[in-house]
Amino acid sequence: MPELIDTQQQPLVETTAALGADATFTSPARDCLTFRRFGVSVFAQRGGANTNVTIVVENSDDGVTFRTVQSMNFIVNPAGPTVTFNNTYDATRRFMRVRVSNNTANALAATEVSVMRKPF
Repeated sequence: MPELIDTQQQPLVETTAALGADATFTSPARDCLTFRRFGVSVFAQRGGANTNVTIVVENSDDGVTFRTVQSMNFIVNPAGPTVTFNNTYDATRRFMRVRVSNNTANALAATEVSVMRKPF
């Protein structure tokens, strides 16, 4: 199914579902052939205990085999009960995506993942 947004700079909300214990969300591969930048926004809110969250931005030439562009790890704890991550990347390959992993046995209270592509 073709994407609805192909030439405009608009955010694509990938998920707003809370990420369960030891769960990973992987966004769809976004075609960046006519885009020069790929933006990622992730919000994570701690459920009960400390939570270890990993955010991985990946790219691919074919939309099948992905390689890591950047990987970040965050601890969401009582002193900082939320994490907000925003960054943009050069679209150096045709496809880009983001993975968010909850690396603990504690579910997150909230998770939001959005991406944005900026045209040439």
